[in-house]
Amino acid sequence: MQRRSLLVIVPGFLAAPAWPQAPVLALYGLPLKDADLTAFLAAARAVGAVPVPPSVTPSADTTTLDTRNAGVPALQRMTVSARNGRVLQVQFLVKAYGEDNQALRRALLAKYGPPLTVSPRPLPFGGFGATAAPRGAFQWRFAEGMALVWQHPRLGDVTLTYLDESKTAPPAHAPADTPAAAGALRNRF
Repeated sequence: MQRRSLLVIVPGFLAAPAWPQAPVLALYGLPLKDADLTAFLAAARAVGAVPVPPSVTPSADTTTLDTRNAGVPALQRMTVSARNGRVLQVQFLVKAYGEDNQALRRALLAKYGPPLTVSPRPLPFGGFGATAAPRGAFQWRFAEGMALVWQHPRLGDVTLTYLDESKTAPPAHAPADTPAAAGALRNRF
């Protein structure tokens, strides 16, 4: 039995693929891409975040707010990093255990879906909403180079970070063929 293929061409009809648009990353009702710092801080205060005294804030380019009364479980403190009056990164200190932590992870799953692992080959991670908080780093990707990253290291604080990767990316590494300095680690082995 011989099979035949048939290709039908309709002149003048160009079908565009229906690619889903990446969602816009927003917080407190404001899109975070190039958000105005003053407007963002006003929106955070409007939902219950309280400014922390400047002596506790790490640098002049950051602002810290207490978010325990802002209505989101497990979020304790928020640090906003800015440059030229624009928000670059918003990092929350998260309660590392308990029902509040689980409620926050379930809310993230409901809003954004399963996260990807932070690795050279990101894979979907389905156990994010489990009773025990998973260790490691997980991320969600958004339009215009924005990302949301959950980090639960073995030692240290659990954080949830909203960031503009296009503006906070680490500097490019030296090409592999560049000779290393005499004391460089790769010359010690």
